[in-house]
Amino acid sequence: MNLLLCVDPGLANIGSVVVELPHGNLLEMHHHSTERIDRRVPWRHSDDKARRVAECARFYSDIIKRLDIRKCAAELPSGGAPNSQAACDLAYAAACLVSVLSIHEVAVEWYTAREVKKAATGRSGASKPQVMLAIEEIYPQMAHMFPAKDKREHVCDAAAVWLAARNGNLARL
Repeated sequence: MNLLLCVDPGLANIGSVVVELPHGNLLEMHHHSTERIDRRVPWRHSDDKARRVAECARFYSDIIKRLDIRKCAAELPSGGAPNSQAACDLAYAAACLVSVLSIHEVAVEWYTAREVKKAATGRSGASKPQVMLAIEEIYPQMAHMFPAKDKREHVCDAAAVWLAARNGNLARL
């Protein structure tokens, strides 16, 4: 089967959809989150980050191995983080995804947030709620499968990555 994994990477929350090519059917949708260890526990900050990155890597690896994924489209985590810690978390998230895809020899195409928003709404400056609304109109099952808005947001972003990627090189191969 010709499948494309579309990902909205993050350290706290990951959204992903698996798309069957060439038809563009969404076969699976996933949300994965990692939690910080309570700061009162005597853990070093870097140990907790490493644990969370490893958890994200297992999430990606499980999907890739189970479905024999060979292609991935992902939103490139770029600027826009509200603080330096959030920017650092995005860098960890991107590095984790790059590493897992490389280990499993999965080809990847990256899309900017502006490209993803434009593909979903027609506007590169669309807000997150506007992207969610546009994706829920295309894929109404999102609201039923992910009733919690905070989880659905990330899965909708992954579906929006698919809309950006559907005319890309990997989707046509």
